[in-house]
Amino acid sequence: MKKSGYYKKFYQSVFGASMLMISSLAHAVEEEAHKGNPGPSIGTLYHAINFLILVIILFVLLRKPVKNFFEARAKLVGKAVEEARKAHQLAWNQHEEINKRLKNLEEESRRMMASFREEGEEEKKKLLSQAQIFAEKMKQDAALIADGELKRAKEELKEMAIGLSKDLARKIIKEELKPEDQDRLTKNYLEGLKAL
Repeated sequence: MKKSGYYKKFYQSVFGASMLMISSLAHAVEEEAHKGNPGPSIGTLYHAINFLILVIILFVLLRKPVKNFFEARAKLVGKAVEEARKAHQLAWNQHEEINKRLKNLEEESRRMMASFREEGEEEKKKLLSQAQIFAEKMKQDAALIADGELKRAKEELKEMAIGLSKDLARKIIKEELKPEDQDRLTKNYLEGLKAL
């Protein structure tokens, strides 16, 4: 608050109080005149002087505290008004943002659903591709294992056939080979060794 405005209001207040006191005196004088007294009574004069002294004392004593109170109050009210304005602006901005979101909510939800479907399809393709690769690898592994097992089984059958052939040959030789055939085979063998 400006000093000139403060003093102007103070002077207006003192002027108003003086006018009130003068009108009170005029009323008192008029009453005294009705009673036959041409002037104001001493009691009325004392009351007016007391009132004027009271106004001056109150002005002197309360001038700074009242001024400080009203300045602080003005600052507090100004600060509260500014905070209320900021809060109103923030609430308005939030309101506008919510309205925009609500308008775009349906479109955004459709977009999100399409995105989820697309991601799901991509994930499905990826999983199917991985499953096919895994199945192909399993087939290859199974073929390798089957080939290995087949070779092993062939070898076992071959060895078993050789063993059976040996046994059968021994049996036939024992049954069919005569002592002169045995001597002739031994001779041939020994001659073959000498030739070496």
